[in-house]
Amino acid sequence: MWQRIDRKLRSPILTVTLICVIGLASIIGTVPTQILRKSENAAVIYELLRAVGADHLYGTWWYLSLLVFLAFLMTYCSLRGLPSIIRTFSFIPDASAWPNREEGEKHSLALSNDSESSARERISRILKDNGYHLRSVSHTGEDTSIVFEKGRAGVLGPPLVHFGLVVVFIGGLITYKFGSASEINIGEGESYAVPGTEMTTRLEKFSIIHHPGTREPEEYVSSLMVKDKSGQPVWHLLRVNQPLNLSGISLYQMRYRPEVRHIRLAAFEPGKRSSIGIVDLVPGKKAELPAQNLAVRLEEIIPDFVVDSKNNVSSRSQYFLNPAARISLLPSFQGAEPIWTGWAFKGMFPAHNSPEPPLLFVIERVSLKYYSGIKIVRDPGGPVAYLGFAFLVGGTFLTCYVFRRFVRLDFGADTPNECGCVTVSGYSLKNRPDFANELQGLMVRLRKGQEV
Repeated sequence: MWQRIDRKLRSPILTVTLICVIGLASIIGTVPTQILRKSENAAVIYELLRAVGADHLYGTWWYLSLLVFLAFLMTYCSLRGLPSIIRTFSFIPDASAWPNREEGEKHSLALSNDSESSARERISRILKDNGYHLRSVSHTGEDTSIVFEKGRAGVLGPPLVHFGLVVVFIGGLITYKFGSASEINIGEGESYAVPGTEMTTRLEKFSIIHHPGTREPEEYVSSLMVKDKSGQPVWHLLRVNQPLNLSGISLYQMRYRPEVRHIRLAAFEPGKRSSIGIVDLVPGKKAELPAQNLAVRLEEIIPDFVVDSKNNVSSRSQYFLNPAARISLLPSFQGAEPIWTGWAFKGMFPAHNSPEPPLLFVIERVSLKYYSGIKIVRDPGGPVAYLGFAFLVGGTFLTCYVFRRFVRLDFGADTPNECGCVTVSGYSLKNRPDFANELQGLMVRLRKGQEV
């Protein structure tokens, strides 16, 4: 009974099937259910996905159970195979594992006329230069066998991969249980107390840095002042893709939102260059020009004004590079109906059609308040997961690129020309065709070494 369960748990088919199910579920979990919800044709599909928790898949009990079961399989297979790994790690192939001379995979190496010990020393030096080290020396009567080995660490590749997966799962479980993630919108000049810590962060300034000569942003930067429990302020710059790590808390720059606080306009009489007054406008509200018995109302502001071929007004970008304000003049502060509506631009008078407007306006300044969207993440399992990824990468490298190989030297009466030759043979646990080529190259270097 137990043997049958053991075979099932160690079955590659079970593991591969489980990984495929988890992968398929993960794909379903990334489906934008809000799009399906809006589609009448996909209503049935949406209800099916919602029934299995696809709108919050990664927190459902069955998805977490699959991950836990996969971690259990990895752990069980690693522990179950540990004795075999230990045996393989200490393995030295016996005589039956080495190729027969008739197969043409053994090589004879003629020794120079000096002593056998000197020849062994030269051969050992050449093999060590190629990554081999002495593993064993055995004597049987007059025969002596010397085994050299390299790539022993390659045996550890598969168990490291299994162990790395388990460690990654443990890190994810720690974060799921004890981690947190939230997003805040903090305005310039505002402070925020980070929950669960004694830190307070204040957004001093939010900046948009553009590529020279273009409207494309190069980066967004939040200038933060952080105070810890000591009360000492420390200034940091938070950039996109450059998170800020503070006492186990990671801050990520996510997005931003500009808010027009007010716009300052200079008023001019048509044909004159001297301003007759300054008005500060808040969106949707009016400001009075007492000397003219007029009121000005800000109707709309465009960040990057442009007019297309059909005279439609739009904004080329969301950045305030060419601001324009649509304003209305009213006969008095209490007036309801505007007597004129038009545009005001920064640094220039607008072109206008007849009749001439009673006043012209130029934007002097647009006062903005930026809100920075910052994601605050507490990820206690992150270091554990990174350790698991390191095991995964290391195990994969050892499995794919480090192969355990042996070279055996036989000195004895049964070798050709008796003591004038040594028989060289090789054995590899993986990638044997490549090892055959390596052994040929080794023989070339060994023969050159005997000629010196």
